[in-house]
Amino acid sequence: MAPKKRQRGVGSSGAGSGGGSDPQPQPTQGPVTPTHLVMIVGHSFVFWAHRYAINSGWTLHLGLGDAVTIRWLGKRGMRWPALWDTVAGAVHEFGTPAVLVVHLGGNDLPGMKGVQLINVITEDLKALQLRLPETQIIWSSIVERLAWRGARSPLAVNRTVRKVNKVVFRAVTKWGCRVLDHANIHSAMPGLYRNDGVHLSSRGLDTWLEGIRATLQLSIQTGALLAGTRHLQCQRSCGGIGTDREPVSGSSIGGLNE
Repeated sequence: MAPKKRQRGVGSSGAGSGGGSDPQPQPTQGPVTPTHLVMIVGHSFVFWAHRYAINSGWTLHLGLGDAVTIRWLGKRGMRWPALWDTVAGAVHEFGTPAVLVVHLGGNDLPGMKGVQLINVITEDLKALQLRLPETQIIWSSIVERLAWRGARSPLAVNRTVRKVNKVVFRAVTKWGCRVLDHANIHSAMPGLYRNDGVHLSSRGLDTWLEGIRATLQLSIQTGALLAGTRHLQCQRSCGGIGTDREPVSGSSIGGLNE
């Protein structure tokens, strides 16, 4: 259930793809940054969760207090290759986040094989953590759907989703990346989905936002203590990947590659 409605705060929502003409997403001083800047990047789940939050009791910053500012970077139809340019533009515009939540991958299925998607997710998150060592990265797991566009068997795609989530969880937690597992949103609960079987209903959005807020609370509370060890974990676990590495997704990452 969404919390009791409060008066909405003043400020820009930060929605959009976060692109820029010449993004420089290396950690910089940037504009004036709040105590905890959180970026949530992803496809239509993020887009609709943002709208739902500001029009319900959740509020723009999910009731996390005045010290937290959330920039919602949701884009309908977004796929994994767009991650780099989106993060690059957002860091250039808003500064380096304390927490970066990534909810992507669902729209890449079934067009991409599960093994390929696993490689793309794990290798790109490694590179992001190396370039943003003081940022707590949270991978928000792929959510099952009742319908998958272009799929003959939704059940088969959901099996792939569970496999991808399981393997990515094991891989990324080794270097300090946190994982939000949306295990309480699945195809056996049709009431959590809209009639299209893809997007979440109000109940589904409440459940998704509950997981986001709880994970953000934990990350903000422990982030200052974990930042240094997280970078060391990543250096030890990333297989010698240098800072000049190209993203697996093949997209441009602007200043992150410089």
